[in-house]
Amino acid sequence: MDVLQTLLLGLVAGAIATVLFTAVEYAEMAVTRRPTSLVPGKVFVAMTGGNPQTDTERARKWNLPTHLMHGTGLGLVFAALSLLDLSATLTTVLFYVVLLGGDWLLYSALGVTKPAEWSGADWAREVGLKAVFAFLLGIAFYTLIELF
Repeated sequence: MDVLQTLLLGLVAGAIATVLFTAVEYAEMAVTRRPTSLVPGKVFVAMTGGNPQTDTERARKWNLPTHLMHGTGLGLVFAALSLLDLSATLTTVLFYVVLLGGDWLLYSALGVTKPAEWSGADWAREVGLKAVFAFLLGIAFYTLIELF
């Protein structure tokens, strides 16, 4: 399989994993009674020149579309890492580390949230949910690779 095909499958896998992950996240929110996170929407607001702390209406409007685009785009990152020809497990673990670090740097740099100030429960949820996403993306990607 060539690089372009691999990257395209990464996009498809990213979309699949994001839809599945979103269902898991909504289930988690229903069980824990946690409100919807506006972090994706706040990232959008910050990246388009707004203030992520005060422009909550725009953050709400763009939250789900940004979440879906971000997750789908992360499929490209996963696919690019797969080109290193590591095992599926190692690629997934490497992606997980890149995902955690990349998101935390992005959130901090844009002034969206400060991971250093999160509670233990926030950290546990963040680390756990990102692990679920990495796992779902790995399964989706390598299933597509086998199919195509």
